[in-house]
Amino acid sequence: MHEDDERYQAGLRARAEVLGRGRLEATLAAPASPTMQRWQRYLTEEGWGGVWCRPGLDRKSRSLITVTALAMAGRDHELALHLQGARRNGWTQDELGEALIHLVAYAGYPAAVAAFRLLDGAFAEELPV
Repeated sequence: MHEDDERYQAGLRARAEVLGRGRLEATLAAPASPTMQRWQRYLTEEGWGGVWCRPGLDRKSRSLITVTALAMAGRDHELALHLQGARRNGWTQDELGEALIHLVAYAGYPAAVAAFRLLDGAFAEELPV
């Protein structure tokens, strides 16, 4: 197996474990243009296989970094997904709430308010498979 294929396979596993297998399968099964297919391959190989699978930080730490970065950037759609991922990675609602309170000092109240709304939603229901 080629190194890129190994990283892609590792990325698929990490992506499924963090965001849920059903979500990954639905994303990859959706009709997509060749451009979108290339993007999904790149995202999985580089973003998930190349970043999330690097040594040096555990997945739980990477999850918290991702949540705070997305909250600061106002990327609510991705933040909602990664709040569920943080939950899968072992963060509690209270711990994530503390991280978002800490975020206020660096990103401001509007970012934290939006993130708290999504946090409640991420813990309101059972996690999707």
